[in-house]
Amino acid sequence: MLGKFSNLSRYKSIPVTSYIRNSLYINPLKPRRANLEGLYIDDNQLDSFPETITNLVNLQELDLGNNHLDFLSESISCFNGLRELRLNNNRLNCLPEILSSFTYLNWLDISNNQFNYLPNSIFSLINLDAFYVNNNQLDVLPDQISCLTNLQWFYISYNNLSVLPESLCYLVELKELDISNNQFTVFPNEIVSLKNLLRLNLSNNSISILPTTINSLKKLEKLFVSNNQLHSLPNTISSLKNLGTLDISGNKLSGLPNDIFSIKKLCSLDVSGNQLTSISPEIKKLKKLLELDISNNHLRNLPDAISFFANLYSLNLDGNQLSDLPPEITFQYERWKFNRSPHHAFQQLQP
Repeated sequence: MLGKFSNLSRYKSIPVTSYIRNSLYINPLKPRRANLEGLYIDDNQLDSFPETITNLVNLQELDLGNNHLDFLSESISCFNGLRELRLNNNRLNCLPEILSSFTYLNWLDISNNQFNYLPNSIFSLINLDAFYVNNNQLDVLPDQISCLTNLQWFYISYNNLSVLPESLCYLVELKELDISNNQFTVFPNEIVSLKNLLRLNLSNNSISILPTTINSLKKLEKLFVSNNQLHSLPNTISSLKNLGTLDISGNKLSGLPNDIFSIKKLCSLDVSGNQLTSISPEIKKLKKLLELDISNNHLRNLPDAISFFANLYSLNLDGNQLSDLPPEITFQYERWKFNRSPHHAFQQLQP
């Protein structure tokens, strides 16, 4: 199988080469294309860094994801002009110190590895704006995270975190933060300093209270707090004027504050899996609502106002105690139930 790659060096004008989803155990190539800018050898069976590619000093994108790497050689130093480095889905638990010289790097993916701490070399990557470290074994984020002042996309879900460092407040450029599937029992107050945050995922933790100071996140567009321990929502949530998506499913809410119906841009609302016994007629104020999931609650009736949503195309009423629907809703529901879109998880914004 490896022999068929032996003549690739003759394609000297190609700036990108991909060997995705093959069965490479080693990389036998000795590429002569010094102008190569992208090399993708993910989804193979590499168990060591391919030393034969070290002459590709102009590489800007290197993808070694989905292999069997448990160690990254210092030889990677020849690629210090890299802008994107993907090491996801390997067996790594450390990175070489030389990585600190990769000052052009703006995308680093070390997700789905075996890191239980963040290597110091990362904190020198001053131009990093996208950092994926989800699905590791982190117990703590060090204060040095504040060095990554250009960070905009930060994914640290599926770790063992229970607190965030105070220095997180210096990441003022953050647009998206995912700390879902960790061990938070208290809302990390450091988050309210992130004034440019657009998307926040707190799902699958054990948070019992959202603070009133959440209203500081004026630019927030999507908020996911599903599967926590919330009993109520703060009235200040109405100050999130740009909020378009709110997922508070799988909590212990017995009611919704009327303030929530003042969020004029809200188009997707998921309150499924709570303990709601009624929905306020004030819901009619959500003129832009497209998706409404109120399934698996304790509802016995619905307000007629639901039938007047002109733009609604998905309504989920499953798992309640409704004996019938108002006539105004019945006709519309026949349309809505067939348009029901599948529940979407927190989507990572691709920078």
